[in-house]
Amino acid sequence: MVAPNVKSKTKKEDRDLWATPNEIYNGALRYFVAKRLLSPEALYVGDVCASKHNAKHECFWTEADDALSQDWVNFATSKRANVVLWCNPPYSRGSKEQFIAKAIDFAERIKLPGAVIMLLPNDTSAKWFSEVVKNAKAVVFICNGRINFINNATGERGEGNNAGSILALFARKEVDTIAKTLYVTRERLEKMGV
Repeated sequence: MVAPNVKSKTKKEDRDLWATPNEIYNGALRYFVAKRLLSPEALYVGDVCASKHNAKHECFWTEADDALSQDWVNFATSKRANVVLWCNPPYSRGSKEQFIAKAIDFAERIKLPGAVIMLLPNDTSAKWFSEVVKNAKAVVFICNGRINFINNATGERGEGNNAGSILALFARKEVDTIAKTLYVTRERLEKMGV
């Protein structure tokens, strides 16, 4: 969650352990349904990048489970149709690219309706961002405020997030097009998630 050239005040061991607020998690799914990019029957079936203290779903993979070596399609489709996986990957370890590649693979391989919703930093200058634009079904810029993630050590919402955020929807596309670009205010997304 660190923007280029900005020093984080978070302890190094806690930097990748911030939790997504439930309003953002729930609001993301409801937003994509409202925009008709996901079916109204779509439901989260798992969190592919979590710790016990910050998991957004009862079915989740921790770092020890190594989500990058797991088969996301088999995991998701064993649950039901219209599946959605949540992914807020570690920002500082350079692993965003690997999780993005895994989400792209999921979207290309899944036969049933399904998707991955990924929360990422808003960094249009990064090489990985062009991969998102080329392969995601939609990219949503969260405007008018940064997400106040939940601190690993205190369980309280932090303030002063160094970067804005985007949501990327990875799902099967009918034609090979670049991602649909959308915008939502943080306040609206949070209200949708309550």
